[in-house]
Amino acid sequence: MNDLLRANKRIIAQSLARLRKENHMTQTQLADELNKRLDTRYQGSAISAWENANNSINADYIPVLADIFDVTLDKLFGESFHHKQLVQDVCETVERHLTEEETQMVSQFISYLLYCRHHVILPEEDDDEEYVAETTERPKKK
Repeated sequence: MNDLLRANKRIIAQSLARLRKENHMTQTQLADELNKRLDTRYQGSAISAWENANNSINADYIPVLADIFDVTLDKLFGESFHHKQLVQDVCETVERHLTEEETQMVSQFISYLLYCRHHVILPEEDDDEEYVAETTERPKKK
């Protein structure tokens, strides 16, 4: 598993454990709540494996977990607590493992994400196929 995926898995694991404890839930109680919402059969041991980053959480469950804790996906992903570490991990991964061409692609993708943050892509009224960019107000950081 590459460094970035391992770092993300660890961040989500730590965030999940922190949110569960903040909500005064046991691992069994969280498993029971997931089972009710998803019609699954998890036990507390599955939650423990997630919180220890031994197993990955099914991506389909992430929004359900955020809903259980009544938090945004950003908070579930630990952005406010681990943002600096994630940035360091990403930079280290880029430096160590990506070619110059791949690094340029990452840079272009980041530029695209920042562009999307400030613009909404809307279809033109006369033509459903063409799109125009409309500037929006920048979201405020928490």
